[in-house]
Amino acid sequence: MTLMRKTNPALVVNYVRDNVLKFEEKIMNKDETFFMAYDYQEYSSDVDMNIFQKVKDYNSQMSPASKENVWKYVQNITRLCKAIIQHSESS
Repeated sequence: MTLMRKTNPALVVNYVRDNVLKFEEKIMNKDETFFMAYDYQEYSSDVDMNIFQKVKDYNSQMSPASKENVWKYVQNITRLCKAIIQHSESS
């Protein structure tokens, strides 16, 4: 229970707003080629860039069903965070 009190659920929403929503069209269209070719250089000061290569390598080994599930998950997070942001702005 203590961890729940210390956790800030707005962090996820803010991260998606700041870093993911700019890719919303690519996410909703399941544009795998974009994400595999994108260099993610704007994150180089905050993230170990090796993680992006690991994700790309892992993606290339996934089954089509697993890829579809990942797309659905990312799309749902995107939709949910967008709805939360719109709701908070209208309140």
